[in-house]
Formats: sequence, structure tokens, C-alpha cells
Amino acid sequence: LACFLLGTPKRVSAQPLGPDTAAAQVEFENGSTFQLIYTAEGDSSFPKETIRSFAPGLILDCENFMKLSIWKSRKQQTLKYTSKGHAEEMQAWSSFLKGEAKHPLPYAQSRQSMALTFAVLRSIREARTVML
Repeated sequence: LACFLLGTPKRVSAQPLGPDTAAAQVEFENGSTFQLIYTAEGDSSFPKETIRSFAPGLILDCENFMKLSIWKSRKQQTLKYTSKGHAEEMQAWSSFLKGEAKHPLPYAQSRQSMALTFAVLRSIREARTVML
């Protein structure tokens, strides 16, 4: 998701924070940064997946990919969705397997995502910043 939204990553620094917890900061070629905290800790009543994005004059807050709050021009707007997109994802994959559609994730995006994932693991193992 970070690569889709922000483009090409150039470096990552990640740290283990516990048995089921890690943090990573990714810097992108366009100057954007993405911070990820992956944890199994906390309270189960808190949304499982949360994303906050900040830009000049704009804040986006996403909860579980089903609620999106937008703050812009001193106004808040909230959009709600009934699906996280899993069924749509499986439909797109099925259509690809049947030869009815192109692969839903272009190879370059898939490769970039995996390279970033491996760089995070390498950064944790080697306790250093990794260039991509």
C-alpha cells in the first residue's frame, strides 16, 4: 500500500520491539516517509488496521479499510464501506486464472513490494538502514 501511494522506496530502517512487534520507517524517492508499526499487542477492541496520512492542509484516517475520515479546509468528512475488498480481490484473481483479465497486480509492483519486505527483514537482522 505504501508503495502504491508513495512511489519508489529508497531506504528502510526497521527494529524489533518485542516478540510480535516491529517498527519500520521507509523513505521514498519523492521525499515522503511511511512509518509502520506491526504488533499483536494492545486491546482487541481497537481497530486492527489503522492508517494515518498527513499532507499540507489534509489528514486522512482509515480504520480497517472500512471507514475513511478526511479533514480538509477545517471540515471533516467520513466515508464508510461495507467491504474490505477481499471478495473483489478474489474475483479479480479468479478472472485472471480463467484468462478473462490481466493479472490484478502488475509484476513491477509485486516485485517492489517484496523487495521492500525483504529489506525490512534485512534491516532488522543486521540492525542497520538498508538501501533499496
